Amino acid sequence: MSFADAFSQCLSDAGIPVDSGAVPESSELAAGLGQLSDWIGSLTGEMQQVLDEVTGDYPVSELIAEADIAPSLAPLLRAIDALEASVPISTFLSACESARAQVGEGDPA
Repeated sequence: MSFADAFSQCLSDAGIPVDSGAVPESSELAAGLGQLSDWIGSLTGEMQQVLDEVTGDYPVSELIAEADIAPSLAPLLRAIDALEASVPISTFLSACESARAQVGEGDPA
């Protein structure tokens, strides 16, 4: 199973079904998740809560990539926004970190 297939399966198991075609390469995914985590961590607690409420209520997560905060995550964030139910960005980040831990770094090739 490819890294993208395994990663998307882990996300699906966590209730966030995305196509493996939306998953960037392992190194790009790691960089994007790091950028996203750093950015969220730089926000006040109140702003983090507002961000979660907005991304949980509206399909606007892709705007994070468009704002050049985590550009390598654009296809994945677009896929999240296309889901029937929106996903709070902290839930997305936590699920991605868990999936990466389960899948590992992917194939070195």
